[in-house]
Amino acid sequence: MILGTKLRGKDTALASAVESFLLSGHDRAERTNLWYAQYLKDYREWLGRQGLEVTIASIEPNLVNAYIAEVRLSHPHVARARASTLKRFAAWLAENEIHHEVGESVLRKVKSPKIPHDVRQPYRDSELEKIIERAATSECGERDQAIVALLLGCGLRLNECRQLRLEDVDWERRSVNVRSVTSKGQRVSRRVRLDSIAARLIDHYVKDVRQDVDGPIFLTASGRTFTYSGFYRVTYRLKKRTGIKDFMAHRCRTTWATNFRRVGAGDLFDLQEEGGWVDLTMPRHYAKSRPFEERSKVTPLAGMLQSTRPNHSPSRAA
Repeated sequence: MILGTKLRGKDTALASAVESFLLSGHDRAERTNLWYAQYLKDYREWLGRQGLEVTIASIEPNLVNAYIAEVRLSHPHVARARASTLKRFAAWLAENEIHHEVGESVLRKVKSPKIPHDVRQPYRDSELEKIIERAATSECGERDQAIVALLLGCGLRLNECRQLRLEDVDWERRSVNVRSVTSKGQRVSRRVRLDSIAARLIDHYVKDVRQDVDGPIFLTASGRTFTYSGFYRVTYRLKKRTGIKDFMAHRCRTTWATNFRRVGAGDLFDLQEEGGWVDLTMPRHYAKSRPFEERSKVTPLAGMLQSTRPNHSPSRAA
């Protein structure tokens, strides 16, 4: 073999290149690599269903655009994530001179689909009790109930919930401390009000079911710490048990954000702080508008005058 000769090319099995791509991401977050692996596996399986060869040559604009368009029909958010993954993989192939177009990514002109603002809807009120009720039917029902109640009642991200520890719960102040090291972007720690239903279910799980060992609150059946993929599967299995076809753990956070305003738990600034967002962009995206019938009957002018002069009403002009 001549030193420096490239052994991998367009005819190389796609799985082989994917494996190298994942190994190259030693500095990536664990969950990021897991998503990359899953999305690239989905693309390979899609190619197989089309009767196409699953080689590096299949990383090309026409096929990728067709795949993304198909996914987008039912899952717009997932389609965008898969497009980003494939583009990143193609960039890596180009950087390593395995598959490229004059030194550039072959997918550089492929566009990630835009996401409609109203796609990710919160769960309906009638679905909330069903989700918590069906969570109890698993092998570790008490634990799973506490998990979904925490997601729905406190708006934690999945990884924040996975790494929550006993000392993070302040029972006296009824609050949860979300440590920065567990949150997205690892910016700053934040304090979230502990939902009463979540508090009751967590208390029961911790005191009556959970093994008395060190580690996060939520443990596997054998008492071990969850990996991110393992914790994700706990919520993924609820899709079948609840009968909600588009069930996703992250929709629990969307539901929490929407109901935060519906029940008057605070304004958008309060929601931003408890949700751990750097600005109001995401709270406005996640928190859907309150139904007109649920808005306060008090209007700004009358409300202010009534609060400053409760025993007097504005007199009519003569």
